[in-house]
Amino acid sequence: MKKLTRKVETLLRGISIRQRLLSLGLIVLAVACACLFYLTLRSVQVTRATIRNSNSTVVTVISINLDDWLRDLYIATKMPILQAPDRTEIYNFLTANQGDITRSSSEDRYTYFYNAYKECYALMEMNSRVSTIDITDLKGNYLRTLSTEDHDMVYKEISGNYYYMHSYVMGKMNLDKTWTERVMKLRGRMYCLPKDLIEGTDHFIKQDTSFYAARAIVNSDTVRPIGMILIRCDVEPLLDYFKDKRTFSSQKLSVFNREGELLFGDLDAEYTSELSRALSFGDDNKKTSARSQKLNIGGRRYLGDYTVTAEGYTAAVLTPYDVYVEYIIRQERAFFIFMCLVLAGLAVCFSSIVNSIRNPLRHLEAACKEVEKGNFSITLDDEGKDELTHFSKSFETMTSEIQLLIQEKYEQKLQYNHLEIQMLRAQINPHFLYNTLESISAGAYLKGEKELAYMAVLLGRSLRYSISQPDDTVTVRQELDELHDYMELQKIRYKEQLNFCVSIEEELYDHRILKLLLQPLIENAVYHGISMQTQNGSIELLGYVKNEKIIFKVIDNGPGIEEPYLTDLNDYIQGKNEKFKTIGLRNVNRRIQLFYGSQYDVHIESSPPFGTSVIVVIPARAYAASLAAGGLAPFAERKM
Repeated sequence: MKKLTRKVETLLRGISIRQRLLSLGLIVLAVACACLFYLTLRSVQVTRATIRNSNSTVVTVISINLDDWLRDLYIATKMPILQAPDRTEIYNFLTANQGDITRSSSEDRYTYFYNAYKECYALMEMNSRVSTIDITDLKGNYLRTLSTEDHDMVYKEISGNYYYMHSYVMGKMNLDKTWTERVMKLRGRMYCLPKDLIEGTDHFIKQDTSFYAARAIVNSDTVRPIGMILIRCDVEPLLDYFKDKRTFSSQKLSVFNREGELLFGDLDAEYTSELSRALSFGDDNKKTSARSQKLNIGGRRYLGDYTVTAEGYTAAVLTPYDVYVEYIIRQERAFFIFMCLVLAGLAVCFSSIVNSIRNPLRHLEAACKEVEKGNFSITLDDEGKDELTHFSKSFETMTSEIQLLIQEKYEQKLQYNHLEIQMLRAQINPHFLYNTLESISAGAYLKGEKELAYMAVLLGRSLRYSISQPDDTVTVRQELDELHDYMELQKIRYKEQLNFCVSIEEELYDHRILKLLLQPLIENAVYHGISMQTQNGSIELLGYVKNEKIIFKVIDNGPGIEEPYLTDLNDYIQGKNEKFKTIGLRNVNRRIQLFYGSQYDVHIESSPPFGTSVIVVIPARAYAASLAAGGLAPFAERKM
């Protein structure tokens, strides 16, 4: 990734800053245009979704109401046959007269009309959606029971084919009609009349706002029709709801039966067949949630939103596509103009910003060419307050201080050489001290001070060990040899007060560890554990492998460390506080983490008054192979 970045930077550096700034401006404008396009598209999508959601809500509400009406009509049209516990007077009378009420006497007919009116009126009282009920015999003689609203209308429109009696009308109709033939052929199944079959027929009132359903009254013994019931529902409230909720006044509502025949709505008759074909009516027309579909009807494009009810009827809302698009454009026009003005403002602002950068850089370029010629008396008249002004002032200062910087660089070089000489001298001092100890040892031995001579020899060995190994690591065996000399010195001081025992796996003796890793741990145990006792002091050094880690543990039988002092001490070793001044264990921990990683460390465990353990954990590394081959080796005992 860095190589690619450098290549791009190199390529860009081959182009002038003016061209780069111009390119940046074009990129910014392109991004802004893309954002404008996206925001406009998103806004259009939101507007479209709002319109479609509104249409979907309308058709869903209409389909729910349509389902309720169909269930009520299904029950209502069965009234002449199914009325518990006995048959209705309508059924009994039509059955007795074989579907021709003129066969009865006038007195019987009057009684029949009165009883039929009461039964129909009771049905209308139970079902508020029913506005008109017609009971017709096979000869076309019918009794029409009216709601209060329909009663007032019919009273005003009495013609020669009816005569008016309270809330019902009697008359005669022509049964030689397509819709009556369909009803009779269905033999008792309900049939919802299409709008095209009732238009232009005087028998049907309020044709534009009505929904008609009919069913043949069938003799249950002979299974033959003996009459017919025709029920009208007023859908004007539903149409009013549509007009109130629709988005555009040009939207049209259409409701179809299973066969794709228009039941009611304001769709033009010549477009009904095209719409029914476009919506694919058929036997598989099952209940669906609201859907949208683009349609082409009568040479005009529409957006159709429709839903299919549980009974297989379809409610559809048609929106002219040109009206739909015009509405979206009108809604987004102000937003689009605003965004164009924003883009124009951005272009002007960016042009000003480019010039504010390009002009100072051009002046700096001219000044640099003067410096190349050796002219350091450059003055840049820049009154701005930005970074380029600061750069110009700095450039002026730089040209006047070049010689001073050269002199300072020369002096720094001299100081560095002096420091290097001091470091070489510091390396000579340990050698001088070691040679001096050799002389002291020889002098003490000649004077009979053998113990003092031995101590000088041991101390000299320790000094030699610290300066004679150029590497950072030594073997465990070498570290133990150095510890032997150190403990001999301590035993001369503490005598029988101190016992020291080493238990380390033999396979670890040739493993390389950090030099002077163990000596600070032993020194800590001597001075903080054993020095506080008068006798029977004991220090034990353990070394073993566990979970591919080498663990060294220094255990003393001193008084131990109480909490919370122990927690503070461990935090100090890890560098989490500065509550102590000692550096031994903290330096060992820091060396371990720098050399092996932060997952390895030094920590202290203590159980007062039973002593203290200092534990070092380092990686096994090369020793891991021997672990896999042979497991843990037995401990090797060594007394010092």
